[in-house]
Amino acid sequence: INISIGQGDTLVTPLHVANMMAMVCNSGVIYKPHLLKEIRNPVTDEVEKVVEREVLHESTIEKNVWRQVQYDLRYVITNGSAQIPLTNRYIQLAGKTGTAELDKYKYSNDKRHWHSWMIAYAPFNAPVEEQIVVATIVEAVNEWEWWAPYATNIIIQGIFKNQTYEEAIKTLGFEYVPKNRGRAE
Repeated sequence: INISIGQGDTLVTPLHVANMMAMVCNSGVIYKPHLLKEIRNPVTDEVEKVVEREVLHESTIEKNVWRQVQYDLRYVITNGSAQIPLTNRYIQLAGKTGTAELDKYKYSNDKRHWHSWMIAYAPFNAPVEEQIVVATIVEAVNEWEWWAPYATNIIIQGIFKNQTYEEAIKTLGFEYVPKNRGRAE
């Protein structure tokens, strides 16, 4: 039973989880992960090479089942566990929260700790070519498990609205999120 809810010996990386969500977006088609869509000439900005997607696997599960999973992931954002941290008036997100419980005895304060996970894609109803997937994990530093969902919303807001960290948290109304200590771009 534990493995069915991601506990026990389930071991995944953010890339594994991102690829799984991309498969959901693509209705069962799994592509080889890659970093580049195209290579452009730095002077002329012309496309010199397009990086083609490589299909690794195509699911035999019917498309209507994938569409229901997509709607269920949207429901998590609109009515479920991620409703508050992922409310976004500007971009429709779909996704799933997650926590990875850690051994409390590995920490000196003897309290329970979690890794906070969030996997999301956006825009929900956009063509798949326009969607992005963001996998976020915030390693256990405290007892509050919502850092990854908030971070995911800020990342997606920044990407689609071309906003800095400060602009994104202001737009989303996250004034209580700690100020950026690094670059603002």
